[in-house]
Parts: sequence; structure tokens; C-alpha cells
Amino acid sequence: MASSIGPFVQAVWALVGDGKCPAVADDTLSGQVYSAISSVAWTQSLVNGAVVPNVELRDHETEQFEDDPLKYIRIDLSIPSVSTGGSSEGTMCRHTAADVLRALVGAGSEADTTECVSTWVSEDLQAFKADPSANWKRKDRAIYLLTAIAARAL
Repeated sequence: MASSIGPFVQAVWALVGDGKCPAVADDTLSGQVYSAISSVAWTQSLVNGAVVPNVELRDHETEQFEDDPLKYIRIDLSIPSVSTGGSSEGTMCRHTAADVLRALVGAGSEADTTECVSTWVSEDLQAFKADPSANWKRKDRAIYLLTAIAARAL
């Protein structure tokens, strides 16, 4: 069932977003959803509660990197494909979190999203600067967040 959710959401979004069903796109509920998505509090909540925790480098990813650095970097930098099942679970979480950031930027919440992510990047880099050996994962997170926000949604 979970594998059919993605195509379903994409199909519905294509109908609503492309104007193929103007009655649905102009619906009051749709307008309220768009308003909620564009609110600063909602953006911050999504970034803080869902994106940042999923960008965190996990222990098994560190082990994968230590076992085969080149393979890990290839997977981490790749663009997952829904049809092929994407990459490993950990990097899939990171890719999905980056996709959420790109979607927020592309949906008109660029300033709010950038501000929220910039706060996290600054905090993470300050923590790394204070104790590099203990906080190197925070530097990794800062870099990943920054590159995700820098790549605009298509």
C-alpha cells in the first residue's frame, strides 16, 4: 500500500496543480491548505520537526562510510528514483528531507524556509567550531541542509 501512495499523491497534485480540475483547485479547502503551507509557523514546524531530524547522520550511515567511503558518497549524492526504490533507508530519509526543503522553497516559502534553515546551519557550525571531534555530525548536517536549500526546486 505504501508504494502506491507516492504515485497517487503525484496524480492528484498534477490534476490540482496543473489546473486540469479548476473546481478542485479553487475549492475553499485547497485555499486553506495553501494558506497553512505558506505560514511561517507551519514552515518552521515542518523544518524543525521533520526535516532536521531526518538529515541527521545515523550510526549505520557512519559505518557504511567507514566500510566503503566512495560507495557511500555516490549513494548520498545520488538522486533517488521512486521507480527503483531509491537508495538505502538512511540516505532516503536525507533525500526526502532535502526534497521537502526544495518543495517549500519552490512553493513560495523561500524566505521563511531559508531563515529557519540558516538558524540551524549557524547553530551547527558554532557547535562544530566549539568541539570539532564531538560535533562533526552537526557540521555534516549543516552542509547537507545548506546544499538542500541552495538547490532550488524545479
